[in-house]
Amino acid sequence: MDVTTVAKAMTYDSNAIDRLAIPSVSMRLPVFYDLDNNNLAQGAGTMKPNQVLEKGNYALAGHYMTDAGNLFSPLKRIQTAAYVYLPDNQQVYTYQVTNKQTIDEHQVSVIDDVPGKKLLTLVTCDSATPNTPKRFIVQADLVKTAAATQSTLRVFN
Repeated sequence: MDVTTVAKAMTYDSNAIDRLAIPSVSMRLPVFYDLDNNNLAQGAGTMKPNQVLEKGNYALAGHYMTDAGNLFSPLKRIQTAAYVYLPDNQQVYTYQVTNKQTIDEHQVSVIDDVPGKKLLTLVTCDSATPNTPKRFIVQADLVKTAAATQSTLRVFN
């Protein structure tokens, strides 16, 4: 099985551009372009136009739900040093969690690029209460890039 076939097989939805896996909290979601409500009802959405894995700060947002196992709700259980995986058609990018915090919804600088750093930022509401003004943020540093093979993509199954 070639890498393209493996990458296509791991996608939930034909509109998904990527996948996100965080095994330590049993989280596996499709990633969609943009923060459209239809996208966020199914998985994560990209927060910035033209963002690219392994460059700058790759920022994703998702809904927090009352069911701790749905969408971005498992993020509340994540521990520092946990691994987060994102693939493209060639590579699997491994990020390691360095920070988690609750911030005000207007602190949008958390998704800005940081010179010399390859980051991942995951953003969700801090509770399932509608219109909550707080956001729960998980930030991670890129620690490894490996070829996308059946073995390295197994984390997405």
